[in-house]
Amino acid sequence: MGFSLGPIPSPYEDAAALPPYLRPPRISGMAMPGGVHLAISIYGTGPSWRLLMAGMALAAVMAVAAIPTYVTGWVIEQLTPLPVASVMMQTPVLTTPEVFAASDLLVNLLWLLSFLCILWLSPLAGYHAAEHMTVACIERFGEVIPEFVARMPRAHPRCGTNWLAGIIPLLVIGVPLWRVNPLVTVVVGMVGLYFRHYIGYFLQQYFTTKPPSESQLRAGIEAGRRVMLAWRNASSLRVAPLAAAWHRGFIQVLSGVIIGMSLVKLFYANLHVLLDW
Repeated sequence: MGFSLGPIPSPYEDAAALPPYLRPPRISGMAMPGGVHLAISIYGTGPSWRLLMAGMALAAVMAVAAIPTYVTGWVIEQLTPLPVASVMMQTPVLTTPEVFAASDLLVNLLWLLSFLCILWLSPLAGYHAAEHMTVACIERFGEVIPEFVARMPRAHPRCGTNWLAGIIPLLVIGVPLWRVNPLVTVVVGMVGLYFRHYIGYFLQQYFTTKPPSESQLRAGIEAGRRVMLAWRNASSLRVAPLAAAWHRGFIQVLSGVIIGMSLVKLFYANLHVLLDW
C-alpha cells in the first residue's frame, strides 16, 4: 500500500533482536461496541455477548440508514418521475420495468451510502481502525509495539470488507438491473469480484475506518497483547473448526446480525400500531 516506516527505532537493545516472523499464522478481528476483538484459532479476546452486540450494532446502523434513505427518496420522487420512496416502502406502483429498476437501484445506492456514512460517524469505525493497525504491527514485527501500532495503515488487505466489496456491486447494482438486462447483472458481478480489493481498500480508507482515538488505540493494543500471550502459551494447541470459528467470533456476530434484523423487521411490521397511538 506504499506505506513505509523507514528506519525502525527498536525498543530492544539490539534492533536485530526483533522477531518479525515469530507470530501467529493468521490473526482475525473485528470492532465491537467499546472495544476490539482479536483472535486466533485457539483464543479470542472479546466476550461472546459483546460480539453478539457487534452484530446487532451493524443491524441497527442499517436500520437507522433507512431514515435518510427514505427522506432523500421522497424528495427525488417529488421532483422526478422516479417512484423511489414508493419502491423502498414496497408500495405497488404502475410504471415501466426500466423506471422501476432505476428507482430500485437508487434506493440501494442511497441506503448503502447512508449506511457507510453512519458507520463512519460511529465509534465502530475507530475501533475497526485500531484492530487493523494492531494486526498490521504484529504481522510486520511479531510484537505489539505501541509507537509502531500508531503508525500502521488503517486499511488491511485481509479485511472482510474486501470480500463484501466483491458482492456489493452485484447486490446493489446488478440485482435491480436483472429485470432489464440480465447480461448487465452478470458483468457487474464479475467486475465487482475482480476489483474487490480496490473497492474494499477505498471503503476501508474512507468509510469503515477512521483515525482512532487514544482510548480506541489502547483497546487494540491490549487485545493484541492478550492474543499474543495466548499464542505463545499454547501455540501447538489444535482445536476443531467449529471451536475455531467460535473463538474468532464469526458465529456470535452473525447471530447478532440475524437477531438485530429480526427485531428491525418486527418493529417495522408493527409500526402502524405505534403510529395509531
